[in-house]
Amino acid sequence: MLLMSEDPLDEFDLRNYKTSDEGRQETTPGCAVLLGGCKLTEKPCETIVSALHCSNSHLRELDFSFNDIHDSGMRLISIGLTSPFCKLQTLRLNRCKLTEKCWGNLISAFQSETSHLSELDLTDNDLQDSGIRLLSTALRSPNCKIQILRMKGCHEMGRTCEVLASAVSCSLPNLRELDLSHNELDYAGASKLLTSMTSPQCQLETLRLKRCCLTCQHCELLASVLKSGTAHLKELDLSDNDLDDPMIESLSSGLTSPHCALKTLRLKQCGLTEDSCPGLAAILSADHCPLTELDLSCNVLQDSGVEVISEGLTSPNCKLESLRLSFCCISEPGCVSMAAALTSRPACLKELDLSYNHPGDAGTRALRARVQDPNCHLTLVNFDHGGLFCLTTELGKYACSLSFDPGTLHPELSLSEDKSSATCRGEVHTYPDRPERFTLCPQVLCAEPLSGRCYWEAEWSGCKALLGAAYKCIERKGSADVSGIGANGSSWALECSTISGYKAWHGERRVEILVPRGQPRRVGVFLDRPSGTLSFYSVSSASGQLTHLHTFREAFTEPLYAGFWVAPECSVALCKTG
Repeated sequence: MLLMSEDPLDEFDLRNYKTSDEGRQETTPGCAVLLGGCKLTEKPCETIVSALHCSNSHLRELDFSFNDIHDSGMRLISIGLTSPFCKLQTLRLNRCKLTEKCWGNLISAFQSETSHLSELDLTDNDLQDSGIRLLSTALRSPNCKIQILRMKGCHEMGRTCEVLASAVSCSLPNLRELDLSHNELDYAGASKLLTSMTSPQCQLETLRLKRCCLTCQHCELLASVLKSGTAHLKELDLSDNDLDDPMIESLSSGLTSPHCALKTLRLKQCGLTEDSCPGLAAILSADHCPLTELDLSCNVLQDSGVEVISEGLTSPNCKLESLRLSFCCISEPGCVSMAAALTSRPACLKELDLSYNHPGDAGTRALRARVQDPNCHLTLVNFDHGGLFCLTTELGKYACSLSFDPGTLHPELSLSEDKSSATCRGEVHTYPDRPERFTLCPQVLCAEPLSGRCYWEAEWSGCKALLGAAYKCIERKGSADVSGIGANGSSWALECSTISGYKAWHGERRVEILVPRGQPRRVGVFLDRPSGTLSFYSVSSASGQLTHLHTFREAFTEPLYAGFWVAPECSVALCKTG
């Protein structure tokens, strides 16, 4: 029955169903099967993979992410991939806890003559030395057809970069996209990898290096690739790296080279400010800059920075068609100045994203007039979630009602009678022993799963609290560095402290945040799961106005639960909104 019906679905997402192992065996999905976070065991895994052996299978995409499928399950998948009837093109194994024993079975399957696999996601798996060696062998195979390879958060990047460098320069003519995001790239490994991209054999077009702790030396290497004349890079994503002015200047030499072929550059949340804008404008107005798409979202550019960017847009040399400035703290004057610049000398710009800014009535009118102007190329301006974000407008319409889940409550926390506030008094309470209860971290989750678009607010008192959201799979019995909200890959948090200030937490990444005066005690949280954002705002007690603090960008794979960490003699309370 599985994946072999004459009229299959285009996509089947098991996460939308509550099923037992037996139920999982009886489902009839379609060309894409999404099983992320479904707690699969070996038995349903065997049934699903059996479809790969069938001559009338329609299975083209298989997502096993966030499942601990064990060595036995991985062996079954590998055998299925070598079947002459297997037509699978996309395989996602994000955070599947693959062990050393798994790699031999899996990677040998990529070398099969019958393999059709073109997209492979190994994100958040520790390849170890043996896995890296096997991966190298597989990538060098003439039968390997991998075009898209994702290895985000895979550790051991020094050795991995060496392996990829060797394969890219010699035997990977099919590889078009490589994602090494969320890895700390050492200079030696990065140098070998980036240098290999200038090889005539390398056809790589997209390189993603988000959150890779890049330095000025890395930027110099990237610039040398862009101006080599032999590289084929069309898209470069450097988001979530702290890029200072010297680093932008280093990149500039490559971006303005007559040999540069780059079309898309993503610099989201790179710590750029209005001081970075002259360098960016100079790049856009350079004689040979080929960029047609630029993403500067989540950088505090402000009105003064946008005015400088606008000057670059009106240069006769500028080829930019799409500009994203979401969450850039732009207000009415900045939008008006951009509209004026586009009026005085029409640019190539066709799409402009100003979502989560404050364009005001005048800014909105001015830019909409440019869209209607037949002499202006601008055809689309995104004003989503603009304005001052008052509680009664915009985000308020996504308000959700939350309550703390007593079953998750740490023994040192106590709930109010209506389950709307949690307090830590240092007193240990006796609660029923439950697997979902936090035992070492003074934390609590809310009971309601959150998906789609949701907005909620909480108020903290005392000296310190963390507010955020987590997957249901967050560890409950570990210490703070394992189970703490924001301290792992399964949660995201905003730390609020009267002593150390505000910080955004996710895994090993900590971001210092400048907060409004007066230590705001009320925090708004907006989850936009379809867009992959989780945003935090300070809420004015007087006006209800929201001030943006930080935004996490993540491809959320399952529902989130609001979560809180509470310091001794402190408390958090859920607030009514909407």
